[in-house]
Amino acid sequence: MNNKKYAICLTPALDDKKYLSGIIETLAAEYDAPIFSPHCTLYLPVYDLETARSILNQIVLKQFDVQLLTVSYTDDLWKTVFLVLKTNSQLTTLYNFFDRSFNAMYEFRPHISLIYKKMENKNKLKIKNKLRPPNTYLMDGIDLVDISKSIENWKTVYRIQLDRKS
Repeated sequence: MNNKKYAICLTPALDDKKYLSGIIETLAAEYDAPIFSPHCTLYLPVYDLETARSILNQIVLKQFDVQLLTVSYTDDLWKTVFLVLKTNSQLTTLYNFFDRSFNAMYEFRPHISLIYKKMENKNKLKIKNKLRPPNTYLMDGIDLVDISKSIENWKTVYRIQLDRKS
């Protein structure tokens, strides 16, 4: 039996990826947290790799910008400190496409996590107040990520590149 679990993640273009990775790596070192690639989870969990690959191959979409609404934090490990993104037509279209294809009941709230760590609110607030992130991020790919193991061992198993903006 296959016990692999996958997430479908929107990924930032190189410059934004470098910027966000720098924050993630700095916070990981400072707070003894795992390092992961910056992403916006579009959908999870997905268990059928071949179906997911087939569905990703049907996507025809240009690179697009996502807008920052605010920096926030919660007690949820997956949203310890994160960038809240404004929902736009591309994000909604992608989510709806995956939601029709899979049956996971995923509640899509677009965001980019910066740290995964159980910590006190005062530390989360300190991180939030130090950040001065840009207002937009260019998204240029969609990854299928094996999330079956610990965060440090997440692995991209398939990727599609979005077409360049005109």
